[in-house]
Amino acid sequence: ENDLGYMDIEAHSFTSACYNILKAGYKGINGTLCIIDEVADIMLSCTGYADDLAQCTVAIPDDVKAIAKNAADMVTISKSIIHLKSELCVEKSSSSWVMNGLECTEKLLEATMTLVQRMELIIRQSASLPKDTASCYVNATHKVVNACNAFVPNIKTCIA
Repeated sequence: ENDLGYMDIEAHSFTSACYNILKAGYKGINGTLCIIDEVADIMLSCTGYADDLAQCTVAIPDDVKAIAKNAADMVTISKSIIHLKSELCVEKSSSSWVMNGLECTEKLLEATMTLVQRMELIIRQSASLPKDTASCYVNATHKVVNACNAFVPNIKTCIA
């Protein structure tokens, strides 16, 4: 069910646009802080999704379970970005500070792009929820989808 490897033309152009925006953002301190703040918002939204699902009283459908699994994966990715010094950017060699900074930026960009791909997947998954899905699950899913849809516009606004 993991279709992250497949990208249609629309998804590819979205991913390319995100890559260019993130690359530009990670070139400076303010852009990096902005992106990390937005990643934190995604993490909170995905954590909130799990809490919202727990409030639903009917059995959780398999489609929603798949979205919840993706949201949990997004929390893990987000934590690695937010805790970059202890996770993504742990110094593994005695190379120069500049090289470590560049390596760290590359790792941040790669992790953030993985997060973007997960956001695309969650949006696609939510669009294919069956019509008879309980409103509690639909409403919870819409909240996390709205956060995903806001990610890139929010970054564009704060790095502009």
